[in-house]
Amino acid sequence: MYVYPYYIGVRLVDEYEAISEKALSTPTSTEQLFQLKEEMDKIKEKTLPQMQHELKELLGKFLFISDYMQISPIVSKLQTQAIQWSNRISYVMEEHMSIVARKALEFKDALKVKRVKLQEELDSYAKQVEEFQHFGNLEELPKYLKRAQVLDGKLQAASDKADKLNKEEEMFEFEVTNYPLRKQISDKLAPYLRLYESGAEFLEKKEVWLNSQVGTHDPELIENDVMNLWRTIIKLEKSFGDVPLVKELVVQIKGLIDIFKERLPIIQTLGNPGLRDRHWEKISEIVGFPIRPSPELTLQKIIDMNLGEYLNKFELISEAASKEHSLEKNLEKMKVEWADIKFQIVPFRESYVISSGKHFVFHQQLRQRNLKYNFFIMISG
Repeated sequence: MYVYPYYIGVRLVDEYEAISEKALSTPTSTEQLFQLKEEMDKIKEKTLPQMQHELKELLGKFLFISDYMQISPIVSKLQTQAIQWSNRISYVMEEHMSIVARKALEFKDALKVKRVKLQEELDSYAKQVEEFQHFGNLEELPKYLKRAQVLDGKLQAASDKADKLNKEEEMFEFEVTNYPLRKQISDKLAPYLRLYESGAEFLEKKEVWLNSQVGTHDPELIENDVMNLWRTIIKLEKSFGDVPLVKELVVQIKGLIDIFKERLPIIQTLGNPGLRDRHWEKISEIVGFPIRPSPELTLQKIIDMNLGEYLNKFELISEAASKEHSLEKNLEKMKVEWADIKFQIVPFRESYVISSGKHFVFHQQLRQRNLKYNFFIMISG
């Protein structure tokens, strides 16, 4: 029977068809071009010679079988297809080389165009970054930020384009093009972007802090954010010393932060999240009118009350509230940690002691909190 040789023939015909389809495919990018060329070179050097050898052996087997039995029309047709593909594949490979050569020229020309276009884009971005020196209106800060962010995104995209173009240049063995202007623009844009981001961040957070219910935001976090932004603005003020309009914008933002810094003491005291009703009662007694935390009582309203003269007294109350709040949190934590500890009162000599199956863990927890206790912890079975 010639079933096994038949399936070898089917496989060879399928492989010839697949190779032909791949060889005659049209790459759409330089990367695809070189990948296709590499694959087809391997096929030409290794796969096709091996297939030719297999086909030769296969035809010999069919010839041998035909001496003893009649070859069916299906097998005869398969032989013809295999032989035709064997003869046709060389023309397919020639057409493949023609496609590769044509696309290589096309992609080389496109690469040259893309290099020129990228340089033109960078020249345009260089002009755009120069425009920022003329922006000094605080009310336009969100607009400035948006323009800077858009330009920053374009510069990042230009960097990605440059990397891709450089890879194409390496594939074609061109001299790799450098684009120093991109980094120059990015370096020039960076302080503007940092200024707009810092200014916008402060203005946005200030609105949130001042218009939220008192005690909603941790005063320490507010102070950290404000001081970090203030330090950033101070550095930028030096960077824009020779750019009048921008320097004026920096001074305006710095002035707003300075005003807010002056309010930090009252924010740190009356904005303390640890203040409870008992503390607000004392505060009310000091100022002479009732003050109670509510959604309507915001930090801005506290500031508008002009209670600065009572600040020293508020600080004492706030400090005590912070300590009490800390103790409350520690007690809650201890309740959770000790929830699964069971105690037993057992006789000991002429008295009683507390016994716990988790005596060691309990003992360690007590020691960590520096608690004084005058009872024995016994080992229980």
